[in-house]
Amino acid sequence: MERKTLVILGNGFDLKCGLHSSYKDFFDHQIKCYPNFKTLFKYLKNNKEASFNENKINEIIPLMSLEKELSFFDLYFLVSDWRNGFLQTNRIWSAIEDMLLSGITASKNSISFNICHSVFISIKSKDYYFFYQHQYAEKIIGHYLYKLFDGKTLSENLYHDFLIKELNKFSINFARYITNQTSNNDEYMHEAQVLLTKITGVGLNECKIISFNYTDPFITPDSANIHGLASKNEIVFGVTCDQGNGKEKCHHDWSYKMSKEYKIALIMSEGQKVSLDYNGIKDIYVYGLSLGEQDYDFFENLFDQFDFLMRSYESKIHFCYSIYNGKTKDEVAEEITGRVTNLINKFGDSHENYGLLRSMIQKGNLDIRFIG
Repeated sequence: MERKTLVILGNGFDLKCGLHSSYKDFFDHQIKCYPNFKTLFKYLKNNKEASFNENKINEIIPLMSLEKELSFFDLYFLVSDWRNGFLQTNRIWSAIEDMLLSGITASKNSISFNICHSVFISIKSKDYYFFYQHQYAEKIIGHYLYKLFDGKTLSENLYHDFLIKELNKFSINFARYITNQTSNNDEYMHEAQVLLTKITGVGLNECKIISFNYTDPFITPDSANIHGLASKNEIVFGVTCDQGNGKEKCHHDWSYKMSKEYKIALIMSEGQKVSLDYNGIKDIYVYGLSLGEQDYDFFENLFDQFDFLMRSYESKIHFCYSIYNGKTKDEVAEEITGRVTNLINKFGDSHENYGLLRSMIQKGNLDIRFIG
């Protein structure tokens, strides 16, 4: 039987099915399991960066002995949220990919490297002048790295290699967490089947599924996990390569190994299925994705595949949503509508098709639907 329905799933799908699969959930797990990390978290939460001083830097140095199971990025994301004031509002790791991109961009410009390198030199020479020139978040990270490497200064290449290895470590730890979550949730598989039918109105045997999740509730010949599987301990966590004119430069940069496209190619080379053919597809259902800029590359390729710029296109795309995070239906509807229109307008405008959104609405090829 020809499958005419394509379903594209993001983490919102797993969350709706009762799985604790967000980075916030993972953070809470790290706090629960690692006492030293918990102590540092509590200290930062009770001391905003705005009220920090050099005495508090001396207080925090003994708290830098974090568990060896943790990665550098556990600390980096914690300190980044602290700097942004999110610890006090429980917005833990609220925009983790954006924070990662910010850190990589800084490192590409040698900002982070110079800060850490200067911290090392300042500590070794007891020249504290440097400390007064930078925010306390960088100082905390600098002290952590100083302790981690026994006071040895790092070359830029070694620092970059360290970041790549630590991001891989973070990814593996998160994959193990997701695997434990799925194995300990007896209702997850059933809830996933029910929700899929609610979204599409058809059964699993009529669907092709592209999932951005690390879970695998639907193991069929017509499903693929574009970001890998947690059960294989090899997942894609990274950033989208620079857009436009910066993309070619990105391909030759040290940070390319931290990009999603490189990591997708890597897991594909190891035998994981990351793509499907779209032959015969008439309806496309999207559920649980943020539709942020980190997703734009995927959707640009998808829109190209289905010729949405051409007047002859026939497929219909349904962006589906549910209530989450205590928001009202109207609030979520307004949020998803804004993200959908931004996504389509950006694609249309970049190809000088400035009326694409209106065209899709008038032809009945666009649907924004609530799923209860």
